[in-house]
Amino acid sequence: MSHLEILFEIERLRHMLYELTEENARHSEILAASQKLDTFIVQFQKELVAH
Repeated sequence: MSHLEILFEIERLRHMLYELTEENARHSEILAASQKLDTFIVQFQKELVAH
């Protein structure tokens, strides 16, 4: 996955997380989105360190 694709996913998931909290979604849905976001943030950080 390219650097740009990772950034796109981070922004997409941030937006999704915001919408889920605004909609008072179930805790499990918010947690799943947050965990996916965390995964992409870690991946992004690893790429920054590697370059």
